Amino acid sequence: MLQRSKKHIPQDANDALDAPITTDQLHIAGKQGKKHKAPSCDGISHYFFQLTWETTQYYTLEIMNQMFMGE
Repeated sequence: MLQRSKKHIPQDANDALDAPITTDQLHIAGKQGKKHKAPSCDGISHYFFQLTWETTQYYTLEIMNQMFMGE
């Protein structure tokens, strides 16, 4: 009975969860933030990333993927 309650994610769905973050995904997440919301504990707000997107997108993407993928 215990075996029936276990849920398994199909392998293709699991692979999608393990894929690196894309520039498009990061851009969508950055646009969803509110401009005048207080910054997080690192002192950087969404508004900063929205203003500097063209300059910071590749650095931010690299940092996010290093944190996400554990590299």
